[in-house]
Amino acid sequence: MIINGQLMDGTILSDFNMVDVHMHIIPEVDDGAWSLEMADDMLRMSVIQGISKIICTSHSFAYNEKGDFVIEQFERLKETNTKDKNNGGV
Repeated sequence: MIINGQLMDGTILSDFNMVDVHMHIIPEVDDGAWSLEMADDMLRMSVIQGISKIICTSHSFAYNEKGDFVIEQFERLKETNTKDKNNGGV
């Protein structure tokens, strides 16, 4: 949860409101996040750096070879992030 420009742990956030248009954040899909935990860390670092929106850009081969898996992993990331928000996370 963000309160007065800080995360619950007291981390001060950037005043920027940026969009990251190229992030390999979907876990276990390509050369980005290796795990769900790593993706969560990437989200936290993004918020701290002032990124308010992220465009997930997995390599096209990921969709060609395992499209259903990519979608499942994206849904897992969204679900975990929603749970974290409700518990004081990012």
